[in-house]
Amino acid sequence: MFSYFANANRLKKEIALTFDDGPNPWATEKVLNILDKFKIKATFFLVGKYVQKYPQIVREILKRGHLIGNHSYSHNFPVKTSDFILTDKIFNKIIGFNPKYIRFPFGIRNNLQFAFDWNENYLKNKIIIDFDNNSKDWKFTNKKIFNQVINNIKNGSIIDFHDGSENEKELKKRPKEMLKSLPLIIERLIKLGYVFKKIDELDFNDCEFKIIKSILKWDNKIHRLIYTDSEDFNKIPIDKIKQVYGICFYDKKLVIGWNKQTKMWNFQGGSVKKGEKWSDALKREIKEESNMKLISFKPLGYQLSINPKNEIIYQLRCFCMVKPISKLNNNIKDPDKAVIKIKLISPQNYKKYINWGQLGRHLILKSLQFLSNNK
Repeated sequence: MFSYFANANRLKKEIALTFDDGPNPWATEKVLNILDKFKIKATFFLVGKYVQKYPQIVREILKRGHLIGNHSYSHNFPVKTSDFILTDKIFNKIIGFNPKYIRFPFGIRNNLQFAFDWNENYLKNKIIIDFDNNSKDWKFTNKKIFNQVINNIKNGSIIDFHDGSENEKELKKRPKEMLKSLPLIIERLIKLGYVFKKIDELDFNDCEFKIIKSILKWDNKIHRLIYTDSEDFNKIPIDKIKQVYGICFYDKKLVIGWNKQTKMWNFQGGSVKKGEKWSDALKREIKEESNMKLISFKPLGYQLSINPKNEIIYQLRCFCMVKPISKLNNNIKDPDKAVIKIKLISPQNYKKYINWGQLGRHLILKSLQFLSNNK
């Protein structure tokens, strides 16, 4: 299990400029000169094959006070852990250490969909950095790059530029439009009051919680899961929402149910039927599995699950306030004949019953915040 970040604290007017696919003898030094002009420090995610070929540029990036990260050896997709490990060895040879930060070619989610052979013992010792502001400088003109970045800027944004290319034949040509737009973008961001930080200087507290884990499921195959905080499910494709779960509270107590099939305590929830709204499925599942009525709910986040067949589904997580339909009892009539009884527990004691690790702790703490606001 490991976490990753696509943005920093949304409450602070701090942002990070990042540059991928270098070092590039036709562009990286020009980027460094632009950054020097504005007295800005940035982060460069470097490709191992170019680090090997242009070590002097790597040393120059560090000499000017910038941060470097590992962007794999060859920018292959899907990437394998061995690509990062090889690049670490090259960094160690050239500069005496390997970077703490890594970025996946074409983004973490695309790789999760296709790569299932990662060495998580390696990844858990790294910090994975994605981005939330994609300049699309590899295909846009300089004016479109400017608008793309400025129109999507937020507090805590991590902006993705490219001072190189995965295709060595394009190293000279591809960064040209980015180089034209970069000074103008920086000038506008300064006028808007943003402060520029390297990745290791950003505050990642109170930003969207994201966690990745592998889990061996009932089909004896490994599934990749990505959980992301979200209080808005409107952007999720409706046909991809397959399950919904409620972290339910009644009289300040957490409602959990015993599933005789899995022989585990769990939260209320299950599958969204064909043609059913996910909110209606939430109400139905809570009623069937607890004899409780849903009073109110608030989205906590969603879990994107990718199975070995590369099929993507979304599982929603909600904070819920409930009350007994009649009187509180254990006469559960679950149509699936799985949940047979419920228990009301102190939320602080949930670990005695449910082991959801770091994610479980996060969901409970966030639910308790909502609960306190519900008074």
